[in-house]
Amino acid sequence: MLCTTAQSPTEALNSAPAELLEKIPCRAFDAELFFAESPDDVEYAKSLCQNCPIRSACLAGALE
Repeated sequence: MLCTTAQSPTEALNSAPAELLEKIPCRAFDAELFFAESPDDVEYAKSLCQNCPIRSACLAGALE
């Protein structure tokens, strides 16, 4: 895995190789989707995050 929970999502993005950045859903979709209030939009955003290579770091940052 690229990052540990000690890394923030920003640190993980800054240290990620360019080819990995292409696989990060929040870089390919409108960022507002990931802060959605509609239950359907929330579920869609969560489905996009399932295979994200920096998911652990992102979740850790969100929980902080």
